[in-house]
Amino acid sequence: DNDTIKTAIHIENTSTGGHRWDIASIGSGVSGRVGNLQIRNDSDALNIVEITGAGNVGIGITSPADKLDLFDVNDNVGMYFHTTTSGTGSGQGLRVGQNNSNAFVWNYEATPLSLATTGAARLTVAANGNIRFNTYSAGTLVTDGSGNITVSSGGGAGGPYLPLAGGTMDATSGNIKFP
Repeated sequence: DNDTIKTAIHIENTSTGGHRWDIASIGSGVSGRVGNLQIRNDSDALNIVEITGAGNVGIGITSPADKLDLFDVNDNVGMYFHTTTSGTGSGQGLRVGQNNSNAFVWNYEATPLSLATTGAARLTVAANGNIRFNTYSAGTLVTDGSGNITVSSGGGAGGPYLPLAGGTMDATSGNIKFP
């Protein structure tokens, strides 16, 4: 095709279960998307990938707002990260995403999950659910089996427990709240 909507190359597999795919450059007849490169499952009328002239890549979205923008009409979008060790199926590796209830980071492996700054782990969730905070001026913070945050070495100004000035813990949920 060559028109103001798109200039496209069509690839069609007419065997059972095959699809017609388009690889297209979007034309001047499509406001805000002129010059974008699009990969489309034309059989199912789905825009799969769109790359803007600025290099933003959209998966499931035609106007990506950032270098990588993911969208899912079923309100459950995410990315998996797999290794040889983790395997490559659903429910393996690491998944980061968002659904209609919450944003999430799922580590499906029996390995720790860490948040780090300046090249050092600052908070680590062990495979068994224990939480370890890097270092606290009074020692290393860890959680015990009851969920108490304690200082494993040193003592600190608040004694063996982390002083949470002004904070309260909800007895039902276990959430720590600050004013």
